Amino acid sequence: MAICAKCGADSAGRFCATCGNPVADPRSADLPENAASLLCYALWALSGVIFLALEPYNRSKLVRFHAWQSILTSIVLFAGWFVVLAIAGILRIVPWIGAPIASALLSVFGLGMMGLWLLMMFKAYQGGSLDLPFISRFAQKQS
Repeated sequence: MAICAKCGADSAGRFCATCGNPVADPRSADLPENAASLLCYALWALSGVIFLALEPYNRSKLVRFHAWQSILTSIVLFAGWFVVLAIAGILRIVPWIGAPIASALLSVFGLGMMGLWLLMMFKAYQGGSLDLPFISRFAQKQS
């Protein structure tokens, strides 16, 4: 049962029986699906886990997809970051040229990660998704 914001009457339907005003369902999501999908990426994997646990967002196929994609992409990117850090550490051993190459490698990978993350957020807000090999397919199966 919902309460009409306009006249204060109790209403069992989507519209108030007294004044006809649309009534919000108290069980409905406060955020639109596209905003919730965007927020799945806000705190990397953590926000994905949060949206998988939150009602009513965990019932939305789109939000679940973006939550899973956020979690899986975070895992892959963080693993990749540690690999790049190891390679950069080895490159720093090379005199003169090693340190600049290592710095450039870290910068390019970091900017690429951030660019990918912003692109996924943008696509999620538009109601679409970025098709990532393996990750998107797995996220689709989970949602």
